[in-house]
Amino acid sequence: MEHHLFPALPWDALSKAHRLLQPVYEERGAAVAKGYLSWMADALRYGPNRTLSYRQKQSVLDNNTKER
Repeated sequence: MEHHLFPALPWDALSKAHRLLQPVYEERGAAVAKGYLSWMADALRYGPNRTLSYRQKQSVLDNNTKER
């Protein structure tokens, strides 16, 4: 996400920016995937018409969920 927020930031500073922004992401509930493969797996699992909570790793539309 950092390379979208700060496009002029050098690539070697992106990990530091990510660490500094982590509390903001947590506070705002930002959907931050651990990488493209993780993001792709979630996208394939939940599809474009699903509401995904990345913290719960489960869609609010899944009927087999006891917690909502």
